Amino acid sequence: MGIKDKVKNHPQKYKGLFTVYNHICGRNKIVVKGNSKVLIGAALLRHVHIYVEGVDNLLEIGNLSRMDRTQILVKGNHNIIRIGENNGFEESSLWIEDDNNLIQIGEHNRFFKNSHLAALEGTAIRIGSDSLFAPGVEIRTSDSHSIFNLEGTRLNKAKDITVGNHVWIAVGSVLLKGAGLPDDSIVGMHSMVNKALEEKNCLYVGNPVRKAKSGVTWDSKRV
Repeated sequence: MGIKDKVKNHPQKYKGLFTVYNHICGRNKIVVKGNSKVLIGAALLRHVHIYVEGVDNLLEIGNLSRMDRTQILVKGNHNIIRIGENNGFEESSLWIEDDNNLIQIGEHNRFFKNSHLAALEGTAIRIGSDSLFAPGVEIRTSDSHSIFNLEGTRLNKAKDITVGNHVWIAVGSVLLKGAGLPDDSIVGMHSMVNKALEEKNCLYVGNPVRKAKSGVTWDSKRV
């Protein structure tokens, strides 16, 4: 059994090697202000900037995950970012502001260049496993600013976003507050998802999104 297989099968056994690499060679910057925790497993980080400010925040990065030129920012209290095993991030960003937010990511997901996840106003982004997020995908639970009617009632409150398992979101697509994608979904290029979709094995396209085809699935390989 080669060293790669040994690491893959028993990553925690080699956590020390990952820690040394991340500290000495990775050129990472980790800043924690306040009573918060950053827990990094046997993961590979290169040029990663992490900034956590506040009380009782938690960032977990699972074994065999890889991050390259990625930024993570948490400003607030009682927030959680939990990244499972074997995820890949390339020049992406994860952003939390305010209190009681959650970003939860399963396993074996890939986030390509300029992917951006933002959870604000006490909301959650929940992503399953085995999904692909193409360059320029944005996932935002909040508009970041407030819109009111003339009676003073806010019209654009933040809402949770959920992405199932084995989902492919193509280049430049956006998931806005309240969006939901079921398992085995495909979202076409430059689409906007602004509601919870329910039917699995469908291709969704457009702005706003609509169902274009049902009874489909996808594979990252060209077969």
